[in-house]
Amino acid sequence: MSDEGSNLSSELKALLRREWLGQLRDDAVLDTFELELFRWYLLETDTLLTHMEAEEIAYVREQASAGDAEPNDSGIVAASYYARRVRYSHVIYLASLLESVMKRECQRLIGALGEQNVPFSPSELKGDPWSAKRKVLERYGHFEIDHDLWKPLQHLLDVRNVLVHDNGAIDLLKPDQKAAMTKARGISIASGELEIDAAYVQEAFESLQKIARYLDKNVSDVIDRAISPKGAR
Repeated sequence: MSDEGSNLSSELKALLRREWLGQLRDDAVLDTFELELFRWYLLETDTLLTHMEAEEIAYVREQASAGDAEPNDSGIVAASYYARRVRYSHVIYLASLLESVMKRECQRLIGALGEQNVPFSPSELKGDPWSAKRKVLERYGHFEIDHDLWKPLQHLLDVRNVLVHDNGAIDLLKPDQKAAMTKARGISIASGELEIDAAYVQEAFESLQKIARYLDKNVSDVIDRAISPKGAR
């Protein structure tokens, strides 16, 4: 092969890689439609839970007004149980979604840098899936996830662990862990179990959106530098 053909091949490869990197940069980490659907789902479930509770309270009051000395409040108990399980599922889903966001950003970062330039993948690092992916992003992306940005998400993961491993029971938590758990708005303890209300889920959802945007920007910056390296003419 002539030198000219060899040069053309190299130029073509570089062009194809730049085009691929451009597509990688423009790929949405979180599908906007999915986010809007989940936001809608939160509103719908909150409306349903509020309606269920109001109906059961009205029924108990109706019995009391009719002179029933021991009104049947089993419906309130059932509605409360239903609400607890629904909100538990919200927290678990958000934690899984956070992992998906971080996994996708790790893939974009490794794709931009080249696997040969990333000695350790998230699966090869010790720790939980979220911490391992954070290490990869910060180490090889050369940016830091701010403490204030990560703090509410770490709280989300702590809550998720209690729900997944102990079904919401807090008896195995140390006093300082219990105190830290209930510092967040929308988290309380009732009968030895975590109680989660709509405010907590909404704030956790907003924290997830913030870090998704932050990671997208920083990884996209890395991709931009790969497309147009400093010193390239």
